[in-house]
Amino acid sequence: MFSLTTETVLAFIGIYITILGSVWGLGRYLDGRFSKVFEKIESVKDQLLGKLEYHERHDDKRFSEIREDLWEAKYLSLKNLPTRHGIQEKPEDD
Repeated sequence: MFSLTTETVLAFIGIYITILGSVWGLGRYLDGRFSKVFEKIESVKDQLLGKLEYHERHDDKRFSEIREDLWEAKYLSLKNLPTRHGIQEKPEDD
């Protein structure tokens, strides 16, 4: 049948060491490749967050300007309301 000789045991040990070495070497290689990918992803994430924060600040400024313009338009509209409807303001007593 199957007999375990010294050559057979050494062949199995050699195959085992070869497989472990290959897996270890490929693992180290892929770890280096993936770390570069993760660094690139991190830099892209930082760039996107920076751009989002920049636009958020400028949008806040623009929206506050629009809000002020709307309030001014509403004020002017209410101020001119009596004259548009033919209502005279009360004359001041001298």
